[in-house]
Order: sequence, then C-alpha cells, then structure tokens
Amino acid sequence: MSPVAILAIMMALPMASAGRFSPFGPLGIALQPLLLGGKHSAEGHMDQERYKRICAQISYYTDRMDRAFNRFVQLSIATIGGFIWLKTQPMAKAADYLFPVVRWIIPFLAFVTVLEIAADWRSWHGYREAEAKILERPELDPTFPIAGRLEGVRIIIMIVVAFIAFSYLQ
Repeated sequence: MSPVAILAIMMALPMASAGRFSPFGPLGIALQPLLLGGKHSAEGHMDQERYKRICAQISYYTDRMDRAFNRFVQLSIATIGGFIWLKTQPMAKAADYLFPVVRWIIPFLAFVTVLEIAADWRSWHGYREAEAKILERPELDPTFPIAGRLEGVRIIIMIVVAFIAFSYLQ
C-alpha cells in the first residue's frame, strides 16, 4: 500500500466515524439505547416519519383544492365559449333544444366542485390539526374563518358564476 493511501485512510478515520454525531462518542453508539431508555431514537424517527407524512398530505390536499377550482374555471370558460359560438352559428335554431341544458351545466359544475373543495378542506384541516399536535404548537391549529378564507372566496366566486350562468345563458 502506498504511503499516500495510508495517509488518506488515517485522516479519514476520525471524520468518517459513525460516532462523530453521537454525544457518547464512537464507542457509545452501542450504549445509546441503554442510556436513553431504549426508545428515544426509534420514537423520534417514528415522529419524524409521521410529520413528513402529515406535511405531504397537507400539500396534497392544498394541490387538490387548487386543481378543483382551476378545473371549474376552465370548464366554465369552455361552456360559455361553446354556448356563444353555438348561438352565432347560422344553424343555431337547430340546436335550440340544447340551450336549456346549457344553463344547468355551470351550476352543476359549481355544486360538484364546492363539494370536492369542502371535503378536501376538511381533510386538510384534520392534517393541519395533527401537525400542530405533533409539533406541540397549539397556535398552529387552524381556525375556521381564517384557515378557510381562500376556499371560502373560491366557493363564493363559484356560486356567483353559477347564478349568473343560470340567469343569463338562455
């Protein structure tokens, strides 16, 4: 073995030791479960994994609510655009039987989307409560009017759009 390789191995040993992060040193790693009551590291790891799962679910339900509202906007615009296009066609009289149905499409979309957002918000709220509990920070508990303000505004917008579409698409 070359002297250069030996030097590298000798210098890396203290830094590469698994015990460099242990408060008990390299030899104390084996004693750590006994000194800490046998459950500290496993319980901490379980809490960390649970916290990661909770944060992932919070993000998932936030994205679901965003996608639901975006889908409502896109489908509403497509429905209104299709209605206007159909009304401007020379053969619009042949499609008169469709116009009463069109006025119900957007309110139906709004109803389904409101239900979806409400269910997702309820799940988001539960995971947010679990996050506050696992972090032992009660100030993170979501309060209803404040935590749901964005979803509340979105629901109000959907209701207004549904009412306008029902009233004017004829």
